[in-house]
This record gives sequence, C-alpha cells and structure tokens, in this order.
Amino acid sequence: MEQAVISFIVNGLYLGELEYLEEAYEDFSVRFPHSSHRAEVDKMMQPFLSSKLNNPNPGIFLDSLSEQYKNIEEILASHKGRVVYVGLWGSWCGPCREQFAYADALKKRFEDAPVDFVYIAFEHSKNPQKAWKEAVLFYQLQGRHILASKDLESDFRKLYDEEGTLYFPSYLLFDKTGKMITKWADRPDTEETLYALSKSIYSAFFTFLCRFGKTVFIFMNVKSWEIHRMVR
Repeated sequence: MEQAVISFIVNGLYLGELEYLEEAYEDFSVRFPHSSHRAEVDKMMQPFLSSKLNNPNPGIFLDSLSEQYKNIEEILASHKGRVVYVGLWGSWCGPCREQFAYADALKKRFEDAPVDFVYIAFEHSKNPQKAWKEAVLFYQLQGRHILASKDLESDFRKLYDEEGTLYFPSYLLFDKTGKMITKWADRPDTEETLYALSKSIYSAFFTFLCRFGKTVFIFMNVKSWEIHRMVR
C-alpha cells in the first residue's frame, strides 16, 4: 500500500495530475510517518505545497470576476490596442499541460511588444476553483487567467461547433481591435505561432512587403527589433 501511495504522488507530480494529490500526501504522512521514503517524498512535494501558500509571481493574474464573463468580447474589452493570444485548457487535459513548457519562451520573445496572453480554463471537477488555481500556480503560468462560467463555455461551444463540441487545447488570436484573426491558432510549441503573432503586431508592414504579390515569411526578434525575411 505504501508503494501504491508513493507511486500516485510521483505520477501526479510528473504528469501534472494534481487532483487529490494533497490528500494522497496527507494520507501518506499519517499512515507511514516513519517511511524510509519520507524525506524524498517531502522534498518532491515541496514545490507544489509552496505554490499553494502564496502567489509571489506578479505575472500571474487570477481574474476574480471570472463568473461574470458571458462571452469573449467582454474579456477582450480590457485589451484594446493589444494583440491577444487566448488559450483554452483544463487541468484535466494532458496535452494542454504539455504546452505550458513552451509558454515562457514564447512570452519572452514578445515581452516588449503589445501582446497579451489570456488563459481560459474549463473545469468540471467537484471543486473547479481549487483545480484551476492549483494548476496555474503549480506551473507558474504567467498571464491573465479566467475560469469559464457556464455562459462563457456555452459561448465558446457555439463559436467552435454547431454541435457544441470544444477541442482542447485550442488557441485563438485577436488583433488590436478585438477582431478574431483565427480560432485555430497554432500551439505555443510551433514556429508558426511566432509568425502569426509577429504578423498581427506589424500588420501594416506585412501588407507593404506583400504588395508585390510574393509570399513573405517574417521572423522577428521583437526584443531587439530585428527583422529577418525570407521571400520565395
């Protein structure tokens, strides 16, 4: 039984399966206080437990008004004049969690540019607030975070599919006026995401380059404002 509980904890931390993780750790501590693996388990759990105590990361904004948003337009209202990259995810979604590993590098490329990152979580566990917050803080995912209300979820279902099907993870890209560029934006781990964001920021420049009827790919190092072009 001891090994089963330890395996549950280890797998939960490795895979990001955080639901019941704290309960499993408490059960292990009570039932096996003198375990030879106690020190090792305590050390592995420390980052997760620390993330629950406080949120010292100023780049993480857990939107307390989440329940009030009924559609994406209400969310975008506070991002006028900025390109917005929206991610739809859930703490239960393995592929969603895998993409978090690429989030920091993507944001760093655009840290001096007018780009905002918004994450909308869809949770259906017994305690959705708990599952949502634990995952955000555990992964230290910087950006604006919203826990989807039933109305907001319904709005997205209509947007994506007449049958009401949502796909996870999904990413949307909006221009500086709040107009949707695409609801099928590439994931953070693809170079096409950099291209799409760069194009959205410098749309006028991109139009100028394309006026001669050539296909132009723009790869930008936004921080240094250097532009590299490949024309074919």
